[in-house]
Amino acid sequence: MTVHTEALNWRITKAVVPYLMLHLDGVSSQMQETCVWTVGHLAVVDEQSFLILQQSCVLQKLSKLLQHPSDITIQAAVYALTLIAQKLVHSLR
Repeated sequence: MTVHTEALNWRITKAVVPYLMLHLDGVSSQMQETCVWTVGHLAVVDEQSFLILQQSCVLQKLSKLLQHPSDITIQAAVYALTLIAQKLVHSLR
């Protein structure tokens, strides 16, 4: 990945994370699901994006969604948490 691409990823992530975090607490299950999938994918884009998500308390919000009444939202949360766990394991190597 080039430095230019990493800088662009960082700027995009920094811009969208506040909105994603807001909608993770929202009332629309469909919007929550979309945001959860997006968070999961952003977590593995690069290290900067992952750090931005960590600073936004994303793990706590995703963990709360594991108790959501919608199975689809729960599946999305498990998927995102799995991607984050893989990222953490990979960074330890």
